[in-house]
Amino acid sequence: MTTPGPRIVKVTPQQREMIGVFMADGADPKTIAHRMGIARGTAYNRFTRILAKCGVPNRTALALALERGQIRLRVHGGRSAQ
Repeated sequence: MTTPGPRIVKVTPQQREMIGVFMADGADPKTIAHRMGIARGTAYNRFTRILAKCGVPNRTALALALERGQIRLRVHGGRSAQ
């Protein structure tokens, strides 16, 4: 029996940036909003969409899935990021 490979999730450049800030510092959406110069509500909404796209229930599950290589991000335009 083979282990399935990572799930590829297509994200926008802005979503990738948000994930990068989160993964680098464990920042919450409020902090991410401040760093990215967007409204807190916008950051919460965008992060909720990211979680749904990745099929995870929360930020902790997202971080674990990325760290374990269960999810790979592909930025629209063909670049692969992790």
